[in-house]
Amino acid sequence: MGFGTAGFKLNWWTMRDSNPHPTVSLACGLIGDRYFAVKLMAHLLLLKYSKYRVESQVSGALFLGNFLIPSGNNPGVNYAVSPAPKGLLTDGNSPRSILKLMADPFDSARRKIQRAEKHFVTLHEEVLSFTQLRPYETVIEPHPDKPDHTLQKIKLTQPLPPSIADATGEIVQNLRSALDNAAYAVAVGAGMTDPKNCAFPFARNLANIPSSIGRSKDLPKEIQSLFVGFQPFRGGNDLLWALNEMCNADKHKMVLPIGTAVQRQGVDIRGTGYFCMPDPHVWNREKNEMDLLTLGPGADYKYQIDFRLFVAVNGIDCVDGKQVVSVVLTQGNIVKSIIDTIEAESRRLGYVS
Repeated sequence: MGFGTAGFKLNWWTMRDSNPHPTVSLACGLIGDRYFAVKLMAHLLLLKYSKYRVESQVSGALFLGNFLIPSGNNPGVNYAVSPAPKGLLTDGNSPRSILKLMADPFDSARRKIQRAEKHFVTLHEEVLSFTQLRPYETVIEPHPDKPDHTLQKIKLTQPLPPSIADATGEIVQNLRSALDNAAYAVAVGAGMTDPKNCAFPFARNLANIPSSIGRSKDLPKEIQSLFVGFQPFRGGNDLLWALNEMCNADKHKMVLPIGTAVQRQGVDIRGTGYFCMPDPHVWNREKNEMDLLTLGPGADYKYQIDFRLFVAVNGIDCVDGKQVVSVVLTQGNIVKSIIDTIEAESRRLGYVS
């Protein structure tokens, strides 16, 4: 049967007494993104049965890994997934195509990273579009504390698009979920049938690690120690720790525009009368503005200031005021490295294969 041009028939076997025993059979069709449901079903079943085989009769396409692979002009090609019981697969000389594919227990974690990467592209594009609009202007206002003096400042003229906060929130949530999903995969691989305590153990500081590791008690001790070695606490890997803090923050308060301004080097400030310029210039986050200089009555000055606007993380210790694009990019690289390390160590210890 099928919803579209491709249909799958999937059969699972468990191994008892070295003999194959049919366990479940699933027929389904593919259309658009529905193949993700097939993959999810297969993944859940593979977690339950250690020995399996998937036999798929495909008309037009095969879902392999994260890609939809067309079978070209040969519809109806048989595909099989190993490991499978002996005698149930055709040999390599058969005209049928045999693809051997091991289930990846860390697939769910990597798909979360892929989702984060897609949102990162959106974030980068949205930030670039916002800053290229030059959404600010230079204004002259009466000085609030000095009569007859004027205050020259730069003011933001457009609000930060909500899409920037949305994309940032999606990135950090997917990255943290990737860590939790990797931990879950190890717990299942180590024999836990229904792990409840296998979260990645973020902690406020090093002293809180013993209590936070309790959230990972369903994991083998070697993996718990590995997690502690990643230093997911403040004072350890601060960017990793900040990832969890960003996930728990109000995403619409987590990012904001910040301006920086410096006097252009090699250009003199020339003029007459009273003149005062802050050093350094400081962006007022509450008012979304920056004071450039104060001029006294009748003062006239020529100056050149280089001003730059960027989007920064707001209110998160260790990353407050830093460019959000750079922060989440680095956090993504950290998470990918951690998952690679978790996978390598889990395979070395034999918890996953």
